[in-house]
Amino acid sequence: MIDIHTHILPFVDPDGPQSLDGSLVMARQAWNDGVKVAFGTPHIVSDRPRQNGKKWKEARDRLDEALRNEGISLDVRLGGEVYFTEKLESFLEENNVFLDEAHRFFLVEFQLTSFPSGAESILSRAVRKGMVPILAHIERNLAMSKNRVPVCDLVQMGCLTQITGGSLLGYFGDTAKEKAKELLGNGLVHFLASDAHDPVDRPPVLAAALKEASKIIGDTEAGRLVHENPKSLVDGASHLRR
Repeated sequence: MIDIHTHILPFVDPDGPQSLDGSLVMARQAWNDGVKVAFGTPHIVSDRPRQNGKKWKEARDRLDEALRNEGISLDVRLGGEVYFTEKLESFLEENNVFLDEAHRFFLVEFQLTSFPSGAESILSRAVRKGMVPILAHIERNLAMSKNRVPVCDLVQMGCLTQITGGSLLGYFGDTAKEKAKELLGNGLVHFLASDAHDPVDRPPVLAAALKEASKIIGDTEAGRLVHENPKSLVDGASHLRR
């Protein structure tokens, strides 16, 4: 499996692992669960023009070295989880926070309680420029869960979506769980990811959630969310199925 959304990098996120050992525990959990590639996606605020990309790369390199020393073959890729602001467009032009080498696909999150006014226009302009927003943990956004913002319209515009494995297992409450199941059933999910932050409360595991997704959409379609679709990002996004 490939997990496109984790906070596995050490010393980067205030709510992520604060030691190399903590990152290694998470990496071992992911590998034992069947995850072979994990994207480290630090929290990034798009109204701050200069982000510490050097720090992220150093954290990834340190983790890679430790993984080799421990005999853990997890492939850790570097990306970012960009917090939406009205300055998103200019931020993307100046910062490499993309998940693919072609600089097209980026993970974007919103306030969990709302969907900003004007966001659709900004996302639409990004799509017209050839970029592809991946909307992070949309099942946990209250505006989307209450259908005030139709996810189908955003997908039709050119956005992709990611839901969190823990939501399918009920870890974020009944509302998020039911919304995740609804989105899956309607064919509006493109990635299943862990959004892992730590080894205990939010671990980097996907196998149990994949089983739940399979109950709703079948093994083949569920498999696309953790195999074929994320592999497209790794391979250059040439055959991503929408």
